[in-house]
Amino acid sequence: MLITLLIGTAVYILLLRVLPDTSWLEGCQIRRFTGVICPACGTTRAVLAMLHGHILTAMYYHVATVYLACICIIYLVGNTIRLATNGRTPLVRFRLWYVYVWLGIFVVSYVVKLVVPGYVI
Repeated sequence: MLITLLIGTAVYILLLRVLPDTSWLEGCQIRRFTGVICPACGTTRAVLAMLHGHILTAMYYHVATVYLACICIIYLVGNTIRLATNGRTPLVRFRLWYVYVWLGIFVVSYVVKLVVPGYVI
C-alpha cells in the first residue's frame, strides 16, 4: 500500500511539473463527463470538513465517509489500547455487518443526492 501511495504521489508531482494548468484535474470527472454525480461525490470535501472539526458539514457532503471514519477510529483506538496493555483489554474485532451498514448508508445517501431537489454538492 505504501508503494502504491508513493507511486501515485510521484505521478501527481510529475503531472504538476509537466502540465502547468491542472484545472482539468479538479472536481469529479464522472460528473464533468456525464453531468450526473457519482456515488462518491463529496467524499473529499467530507474528509476535509472532518479534519477541520465540522462534523455536520461533513455529514452533509457524504454521511458514509463520516461513518467509515468513526468505525476506523474506534477500531484503531481499541486495538492500540489492547497493544498498549499487552492484550488485557478486549480486542475490537472487525464485523462484516459494519460493511453492510456502510454500504446501506452509501446507497441511501446517493439516492437522496439524486432525488432531493436543491441538494447541491
